Amino acid sequence: FLVVLEHPAGELRAIGMNLVFFDSDRGLPYADCVALNNERAVSTLYQALKEAGYKRIIYIGWDMMDIYSIRMREEAYRTYAKDQGVIIRLPWKKAEESRKIIEKSLKENNKERENKEIAVLCSDLDCGGLVTEAMAGKKMEIKVASVDKIAYPAPGTIMYRQDMQKTVEQIFTSLERQCASHNTWESAMYLIEGQMIQET
Repeated sequence: FLVVLEHPAGELRAIGMNLVFFDSDRGLPYADCVALNNERAVSTLYQALKEAGYKRIIYIGWDMMDIYSIRMREEAYRTYAKDQGVIIRLPWKKAEESRKIIEKSLKENNKERENKEIAVLCSDLDCGGLVTEAMAGKKMEIKVASVDKIAYPAPGTIMYRQDMQKTVEQIFTSLERQCASHNTWESAMYLIEGQMIQET
């Protein structure tokens, strides 16, 4: 008989290769997947901003919704913000165009709210870096939060840092489990929690 495996991971699994996908769910059901708990990351930052008194929390992310982390983080924001959400999608990897979009959007929102109680939740360190650059030297009192640690965050920025040690440990544990129970192994999605930190 003929078995057709359209999934690349399925083809590799068929020849006995053990696989783990990082920051993706595309390996299922042929490979384990290990990723940040994106829902927890966004909810932790969102709740911290709400508890600090911010009324409008704007989400800034990328327009590449087929990428797992981008999709999951925006979905988490939508869940918590509900009808109060404001989402700005940036063109993937187009820094200059993205910076102009950020500057225009923040200026409009800042003017509307008169510098009161506005925060920005960034989907990753690249978005966070662009927002930080766009706000530099501007008279905008906007709180910045970001999933992942921004390279040069402004004082007061809150970030959700990934635990890469736990992530690597889980990847190796998954590979060991696949080797030890090859015939009975079933794929799983492992979500790793991080830690919220604040730039002083």
